[in-house]
Amino acid sequence: MRRDILIDSGPIETRVAFLDDGRLSGLAVENRAAPEAGAAMTGTVWLGRVLRVVSGIAGAFVEIGLPKAGFLGARDAAALGADAAGPGAGAETIAKRVREGDALILQGRKAPQGEKGVKLTADIALPGRYLVHTPRSPGVKFSNRIADAVERTRLAVALGDLGAAGFILRTQACGASAAEIAAEAAALMRQWQAIAAAAKAAAAPAELWRDAPLALRSLRDHLTPDVAAVWFDDRAALAEARRFAEAAGLGGIDRLGRHEGPAPLFEHYGVEAEIERALAPEVALASGGRIAIETTRALTAIDVDSGAYAGGADLEATALRVDLEAAAEIARQIRLRNLGGIVAIDFIPLKEAANRARLLAALRAGLAHDAAPTRLFGYSALGLVELTRRRQGPPLAEILVEPCPACAGAGLTPKAATIAAAALRRGAVEARANPGRPLAISAAPEVIAIIEAAGGTALLARLFGVRVDLRADAAARSRFDIRSG
Repeated sequence: MRRDILIDSGPIETRVAFLDDGRLSGLAVENRAAPEAGAAMTGTVWLGRVLRVVSGIAGAFVEIGLPKAGFLGARDAAALGADAAGPGAGAETIAKRVREGDALILQGRKAPQGEKGVKLTADIALPGRYLVHTPRSPGVKFSNRIADAVERTRLAVALGDLGAAGFILRTQACGASAAEIAAEAAALMRQWQAIAAAAKAAAAPAELWRDAPLALRSLRDHLTPDVAAVWFDDRAALAEARRFAEAAGLGGIDRLGRHEGPAPLFEHYGVEAEIERALAPEVALASGGRIAIETTRALTAIDVDSGAYAGGADLEATALRVDLEAAAEIARQIRLRNLGGIVAIDFIPLKEAANRARLLAALRAGLAHDAAPTRLFGYSALGLVELTRRRQGPPLAEILVEPCPACAGAGLTPKAATIAAAALRRGAVEARANPGRPLAISAAPEVIAIIEAAGGTALLARLFGVRVDLRADAAARSRFDIRSG
């Protein structure tokens, strides 16, 4: 199977697409103009000030310098004390761990959702290519995907006494030399020492450390030997990536290249159309069937329908064929949409136990490609297939769209930052097709404001030598218009 990574970098938005045999298998978006650029809050380390300890909800609210206070639960505060919080951790435990006014080094565990602020943890985790350093959780742990006992032993020996400092060996560590493992462990420990030193010199609240931007994180975490190529659409982003890869000793720098085709990178590979599908409530299947996806606060419900597929006279065989196709697509859509929490799937009913087992095996195989931990529970008493997936940042829809104000939230419309990023991408296409001719971009006032703040017009002028006029149009809520000349 050929694997490729596409990195689309702009002044407002960075998007990273993962392709398997030319088909989109994963997507990550970092929008710097929207509050959800705050998905980057996951992993950020702060020196926080405890505002209130609330025994009733077994947690504490912590000021970290953002508009909303973060929340530190009793379990996530366990690393602050010698005795780990057990299953019954609650009000008594949080009161022992923290007091109002305490200054604590904490890390973002979960991005803000709705009215809730960042969920915090005291169990710091600093990621590298091969390792994750857990300075407050001593011992050596392994990724569940490192199953080989011999390799586990070899890697543990490579860490040696350093394991007492706390490390998790990532899947990428398989095959890495002992010298590479030890060198990264030492670098991560120095990083933690620098964070601790910065905390002593800072006044809470203060940001102490933030992980690399999305494009560079993607290289660190995903540039494995099975990746054939990494394509960039931006020359400066490519140069930065090469410097980062060389400094981090990633290897594979020769596989980093710039897309030079006439069509934009994501359009050339069909990714733009796939993103639209990933935001739609229904996804068509090749057989003529379809799946409907609806996400609520509590769970995501997915319904499978045979649609236009009639099949043959054997109803069981027809249902099985559609269900198997749907299982593969559902696993892919869960990854693309970054759905988390409980997922309940209503497949077309199957009478034969062997067919139900075959369907679950197909769904399990599709979920095996997901980096986020998932648990498949099988059929419930109601005949639904249930699974859970650990939340990893906000869902794709939460980043790119918002409730439509014109229909009182009954529909969704692209966010202003999403429209601004799309307008700049289209402006680049027009400027490339019409060299030297001025451009006029008309959009809603909030969209124009984001383009101006991001320096979008200056970027187009520098790259293509064109003058760009921005025109605010109050009637243009979810669209933009670009004219050349």
